[in-house]
Amino acid sequence: LGNVPRIRDVETMLEIVESLGAEVEWEGENTVRVDAGDVEEGRPDPDLARRIRASLLLAGPLLARFGRVSLPPPGGDVIGRRRLDTHFLAFRKLGAEIELHQDGFEIRGEELRARSMFLDEPSVTATENAIMAAVAASGVTVIRNAAAEPHVQDLCQLLNGMGARIGGIGTHTLEIEGVDALGG
Repeated sequence: LGNVPRIRDVETMLEIVESLGAEVEWEGENTVRVDAGDVEEGRPDPDLARRIRASLLLAGPLLARFGRVSLPPPGGDVIGRRRLDTHFLAFRKLGAEIELHQDGFEIRGEELRARSMFLDEPSVTATENAIMAAVAASGVTVIRNAAAEPHVQDLCQLLNGMGARIGGIGTHTLEIEGVDALGG
């Protein structure tokens, strides 16, 4: 990955990914290589995951890959109400079940199913999580009221480069055709 800033949140996210079994190597000032081939479970280190809100973005890809993910409540700065409802709505629409615990939540969905959904708010992270999970769902998922910010578009372009089939990039309606595997 290029143009990666060396800031605390990025460093923490890379530590979390390493705690899952991925290999992470900086290959230059702002270039990092991540090999997640050896990741074997969807349960990141809870102490690391509590440090940043971005740890929530592991839910979609880990659910898609392993059929389950356990996370503590996301951490990070408190800047008003930052609910998880929209994330949970998207995962439920794809056929996942969510169990809330005192120390976090578990999402289970062995076989995700493509569906049409309307997000109750155009949340960037909920849109990104829905996209990453829907890429592995069989069929075509339509996400309406999706966030369309540049970083959502960048994620879609990255995933398409890895073999995903995402249309409507840059709009508030995304169409995602599920694929068997991503590469890259």
